[in-house]
Amino acid sequence: MRFSFFARGQYLCTALLTANGNLNNFLLALVLCLDFMERNVCKLMNKIASFTVDHTKIVPGIYLSRVDGDVTTYDLRTRKPNTGDVMENAVMHSVEHLFATFVRNSEIGNDVIYFGPMGCQTGFYLLVRDAEHERILAVIKKILSDIIAYDGEMPGASEIECGNYRNLSISAAQKECRVYLEQVKEWTAEKLQYPN
Repeated sequence: MRFSFFARGQYLCTALLTANGNLNNFLLALVLCLDFMERNVCKLMNKIASFTVDHTKIVPGIYLSRVDGDVTTYDLRTRKPNTGDVMENAVMHSVEHLFATFVRNSEIGNDVIYFGPMGCQTGFYLLVRDAEHERILAVIKKILSDIIAYDGEMPGASEIECGNYRNLSISAAQKECRVYLEQVKEWTAEKLQYPN
């Protein structure tokens, strides 16, 4: 962790003031200050945006997570958080392969930055450049429908293409997408804000 010049200066001044002119006291105080700084690093860091959302109020849906310049992050929440109902790894992995392939080959493909699962196993993030909400919602719903109807091979299902290629199932992804589409089929841009 790199600390700002100001933060390091504050700790150096604290160590100097504590030392009372004694080199050994200064070194001991400096070590203690640096140790304190390392232990309290999380208190010095800004909280990331997704940790400021009240997860007790989130239900399955599509939400506007954040906007950074021309990049919009959408929260495709498939599960209510903290209920014990999470996606199994094979389900997340399979939806990721299919949805990422379909979205990068869709009408917004050139604007897609990223699609991938949340570590909490309750949804996915879709990052898109120059997003128009209604258009993105329509594309998401179309892709879910296309995955449900898909009868081809799993994209990226080889040892060369994927780090865990045996952990993929088209039927598991289709089942997940079928349930999720039912939850978001009437979702509109007016519902993109997180519940409060």
